[in-house]
Amino acid sequence: AVPGAPVPEMVTVKIVVDPPQRAHVFWGVKDLGPAPLEIRRPRGSGPVDLILRAPGYLTVHTRAFTERDYRLAFKMVPETEAARMFGYHPRELPRQLPHQGR
Repeated sequence: AVPGAPVPEMVTVKIVVDPPQRAHVFWGVKDLGPAPLEIRRPRGSGPVDLILRAPGYLTVHTRAFTERDYRLAFKMVPETEAARMFGYHPRELPRQLPHQGR
């Protein structure tokens, strides 16, 4: 950045995914489209919680901030390799509660 230069009002967040095929970026329920993707937001407009989904891969949750331009790169992990990931816990099915009042 050049000292004294005007600061742009918008920032760009670039999202790159490996492997790139079939990965979609979601902001809540809104599908922003397939990666690679650029999101333009007003500078300082607050964080954007994003979800990256691809068939056969673990879902990725991330937060993008809007203070400056930057690039987020993700390596999608196949579901078959999930047990190797630090902190991974298989989903537990909800237990059925005994019915009260029977």
